[in-house]
Amino acid sequence: MDKLEFLGEIKSLCIHGGMQGESLPSPISDDTADGGRLWVTAQIYDPRQLLLESIPLEHIDLKTLVASLKIEYLQIHYDFPGLPQIPSSKLEALGNKRDSIITQQAKTVNFKREYNPLTGYAVEIKLVKGFVFSASNRFPYGSDRSSEAFQYLLKLINYNNDYLREMYPFDSKYYNPHRKWEDERLSKGSQFFQTEFAENFDTAYRNHPINEYLYNGGLAGFLDLIPYIMPNGNLIFNNLNEAYYISTDICKLGTTPNPTYGSPVENQIIINGGFSGTAQYKEREKKIVHDQLKSINIPLTPTPVRILEETDKRALIYLTNNTDKKLFFSFGSSYFTTPLSPYLNPGDSFTWEHGEIISLGGGSLGYLKTYDKRAFFTLPLYVLGEALAKGTVNCDQYVFDY
Repeated sequence: MDKLEFLGEIKSLCIHGGMQGESLPSPISDDTADGGRLWVTAQIYDPRQLLLESIPLEHIDLKTLVASLKIEYLQIHYDFPGLPQIPSSKLEALGNKRDSIITQQAKTVNFKREYNPLTGYAVEIKLVKGFVFSASNRFPYGSDRSSEAFQYLLKLINYNNDYLREMYPFDSKYYNPHRKWEDERLSKGSQFFQTEFAENFDTAYRNHPINEYLYNGGLAGFLDLIPYIMPNGNLIFNNLNEAYYISTDICKLGTTPNPTYGSPVENQIIINGGFSGTAQYKEREKKIVHDQLKSINIPLTPTPVRILEETDKRALIYLTNNTDKKLFFSFGSSYFTTPLSPYLNPGDSFTWEHGEIISLGGGSLGYLKTYDKRAFFTLPLYVLGEALAKGTVNCDQYVFDY
């Protein structure tokens, strides 16, 4: 078993008041009993996405994968210039260290009754623990089952590495705060959620809220989230089945005009964190499989024909010239410069295996004599028959399975 230990950062997530003007769909959670506040819900910690970004997924036998992740830190930086500032006299009264615990609690309760989100003096956040959803709903068997337990999910996709990559794509700009709402971040597991999911989210997980009020104290604020998640220590995810989400009513603030320059000042919450983890696995056995067999007729006019597309999985090519003239070929370019271009005589063939030409018959290697042939091996393959050539070209290709 190979063992891999890794560290990383949870990519920053920015939620700001101006999101109200970003072509929002119908309110994600329009709770009239809660003051009719618009709630924005976002995923802040996805253990599966972080794991798959940290391990060499293509090389791992998923049947043997055992992994765990640990949150090292998780924090919020916030700034609300559009929120009324709390009077300093109220903050001083709360900070009397000589008060008993009961007195401090009573002061806090009375303070929050007067200064809260419904009276317009605070932005509320809720931390929620729930299932992991992938950044794509393209499950191989017709529906999104990504919220299943991780080991069961691997079984459902028959331990197929390509299916797992489809469910958690690395190119979805997962945490880009500037993408429009119409983009992929509205899909399950992406940065924000569609209305129908948010409603289920509210119903299923509101019984487990961890909430706090954030105020404008005159300066930008900071909040450590770990004590809210695990008061007595750090949090370890061993089963990769649960994630953390944040809901906030920050959209009620919109943007605030800058009194000096007139341009808007963003009310914003920025969330970031760090994680560590370990993974144990066996490496996959790489296999060579047949990809395609092509047979094309060479055009009478001197026109290059692309016979193979680019691929970094290419393992072997077998090319045969069944025409009555020379057949020129080129990797990566449709331009042929005789006599530098390599060619096959009529009836000749060559085998290109692992970047090396095994045999070429009576033809010429051309520029392939000069350059490292492995550099060309993954590029597209073009062929060009000599003027008025008649006949076919056959090409057989094998590729690695990953």
